[in-house]
Amino acid sequence: MPGFNLINNDPHILVGAFLVILIGNFIMFGLGAVGAKVFARLLNLPEPILMGMILMCSLVGAFTVRGNMVDLIVRTVAGVAGVILRLAKYPIAPIVIGMALGKIFEGELLQCLISARGDFLEFLADPIAIGILILKVLMIARPMLARRRHKSGSA
Repeated sequence: MPGFNLINNDPHILVGAFLVILIGNFIMFGLGAVGAKVFARLLNLPEPILMGMILMCSLVGAFTVRGNMVDLIVRTVAGVAGVILRLAKYPIAPIVIGMALGKIFEGELLQCLISARGDFLEFLADPIAIGILILKVLMIARPMLARRRHKSGSA
């Protein structure tokens, strides 16, 4: 039975899982090495054809996961929002990272708050946490201060 003592009780399960991952990596490397030239040629297609293929693949993929029309609507709304954000020159990478890590962060924050009995100040009890918080504030404030200095210098 998998659990905390998986390595002690059933090491063959863990070894098998690692071997499957290793074999999968070699297969993916081979497919990538062979398919790189094919995929590079696909990028030479005219942009409307390429975008149409991407649109069709995303529509089929969104519907295939659960067979639900709501997934298609959500995908379409997210796509339109992405186009609007791109036209407004918002960076897309932070949004993608936030969507990918948001659920994980929320779960970890909830777990930490439960162990701290709901006290946010518990996060500042460790000097390392305070140092990291100060670094984060400086990293966020630096571009804003540089922009302000640039505007006041050019005005």
